[in-house]
Amino acid sequence: LSGKTLVSASEAVGKIKAAIDARDSDETLIMARTDAIAVEGFEAALDRGERYLEAGADILFIEAPSTEDEMREITKRFKDRVPLLSNMVEGGSTPMFDADALQDMGFSLVIFPGGLVRARAHMEHEYLGLDKTVSDSKGYSGKIEKVKNVHFQEHLELIKNKKELNKN
Repeated sequence: LSGKTLVSASEAVGKIKAAIDARDSDETLIMARTDAIAVEGFEAALDRGERYLEAGADILFIEAPSTEDEMREITKRFKDRVPLLSNMVEGGSTPMFDADALQDMGFSLVIFPGGLVRARAHMEHEYLGLDKTVSDSKGYSGKIEKVKNVHFQEHLELIKNKKELNKN
């Protein structure tokens, strides 16, 4: 995303320290994220990462490296000291890799935050015939048959189980 602004590194460090002071459980992890690559450049983002780590961050997220070399530089510098998160966004500035490749590179965590939304939007676009080639749902019935065995009650049970997991 263009047009980002950042708080100063000192302010970010203060917020990390405040979060650490406020946590009341060792199970609460503090993730420090920086978007400095887009605003201040790659080296500044690495410098912020160092400061965030020194402040006590448990996980480090340096957003939007634009090349595999930058990704490898991040992992080379930090992977032995702190878990690293990678953000895989289709069409984003970071090169796409699967979870295994990212783990091999040195990332501990990966998120794919937009994939499901994009897939659903594509499916809805196709189903609704927004491309003006479909006038009814008959042509879509073959795809519906593929998911016929996903029953509504099973879907509700999955949601319920997920809510229970999130309580713990």
